[in-house]
Amino acid sequence: MAKPPSRRTRKRALGKAARRRSRSRHTTPRAGSGSRPAHERGNPWLKTTLVQVAWVAARTQKTYLRAQFLRLKSRRGPKKAILAVVASMLTAAYYMLKDNVTYVELGAVPTILNGVTRRRRRAASSSASNPLV
Repeated sequence: MAKPPSRRTRKRALGKAARRRSRSRHTTPRAGSGSRPAHERGNPWLKTTLVQVAWVAARTQKTYLRAQFLRLKSRRGPKKAILAVVASMLTAAYYMLKDNVTYVELGAVPTILNGVTRRRRRAASSSASNPLV
């Protein structure tokens, strides 16, 4: 009974193209091939639409989403801040559908006042600790 050809012999017989193909099928993960970020997963058409809606929401005066956008924009930049607004809108939409409730606008007042009081506290503490100012 004849011995079956070894893997090396089969590759030689198939030629260079087969050897290339077998090399490209790696089972181990390679650098940069990890999981994609959350904003890259899912329907790209839906993401585009949600980002456009978030830009409109960020420009609407006296809303919670605008206050959130302005707060995050200074630290992360406008594009990442818009994605955070999209995430907030999706979360709100999910709970509105799940609990069968209507959207209640929180308004920008608590967020803006929180920033003002934080600035006042910081200014008061810095002037108290530095007697020369």
